[in-house]
Amino acid sequence: MAELNHSHVVPQLSADGPIHVLVAGVPYSYSRPFPDGTWLTGQHREAIKAVSPRINLMHMSRDELAAGAEPAFPPEVILTETTGTATEWDDSEWLRYLVRGRDIQRLQGPNLRWLQSCSHGIEKVAPILAPHVTMVRAVDIHSAGLAESVLAAMLLHSKRLLRRVENQRAHRWDMIEYGELHGKTAVVLGAGSLGNGFAKLARAFGMRVVGVRRNPEPHPLYDEMHGGGIEDLLPRADFLIAALPKTPETVDLVTAKQLALLPPHAFVVNIGRGEVLNEADLAAALRDGTIAGAYLDVFVQEPLGEDSELWDAPNLLITPHDAHFSASVGDRNVDLLCENLRHYLAGEPLRGVPDFEAGY
Repeated sequence: MAELNHSHVVPQLSADGPIHVLVAGVPYSYSRPFPDGTWLTGQHREAIKAVSPRINLMHMSRDELAAGAEPAFPPEVILTETTGTATEWDDSEWLRYLVRGRDIQRLQGPNLRWLQSCSHGIEKVAPILAPHVTMVRAVDIHSAGLAESVLAAMLLHSKRLLRRVENQRAHRWDMIEYGELHGKTAVVLGAGSLGNGFAKLARAFGMRVVGVRRNPEPHPLYDEMHGGGIEDLLPRADFLIAALPKTPETVDLVTAKQLALLPPHAFVVNIGRGEVLNEADLAAALRDGTIAGAYLDVFVQEPLGEDSELWDAPNLLITPHDAHFSASVGDRNVDLLCENLRHYLAGEPLRGVPDFEAGY
């Protein structure tokens, strides 16, 4: 992301007068339908307007923008989730509420100061933003839902719940051995907001949590924090959790070489970006018993192709990039927007501005 030039960490407040805030489209992580393409509740609207009498709130659907409609006033602030640079997503049914990247680009007039994305990642959004627009990513919006999904997958595996369901359906009283999470070690690649959400729950289960991030300073949610050297940590990992963004440094970070360093009973999870984990190597490791199981919520190609070998890989749980879905993400997106509007009015830094040099 080094080529991006987004220097305005503290966007300059407009002169006295209305602050036009546009909410565009629907966050991807909402799983229920919105017939008119808008999602703000009455409480959401009241919360945003209560930040300041200067706030003028506008709400437009993806379809309105795609048809060429313009907001009543040029927006100063935008809250949206967009297909960004991924034009192949524009006509995708499973992303039918996301605003097209070209429509977001059309809205970036000189009045626009900052855009808050409903996505945690930045790689598809940042390249379409004009240099004068500050970006905010969805920090701490999805971590609770993701953490619960990861723990559910780990418990499903450890308690052999699928086998138990099979036994029940077969009317078979078959006592089986199973494990527990207590006392096990989880190595978290990417000890940021997503990894931290998992670490909080893992510690409640009595697990030992080892984090890896650029900054190796200790963190209260982790028993250990490392700045690298993951190959030295992998032999200790009962569970390997990848919660990393896609950057040049993270692509294929976990391949056959790293998987071979894990104990044979290890369980691998990827909730960051599909490119972090080599999918062919993972499928091979599951087939030959190098590792015991895995859970994937993200993939290099989404939707996952019908002919992908991952569908039939043994002991692999797949979810379609929806592990973070929750009715609560709307409230959290609005909470973050309101927090940042208050910062903006006070001339303070916004929360969630990415480090474009690092790529997240």
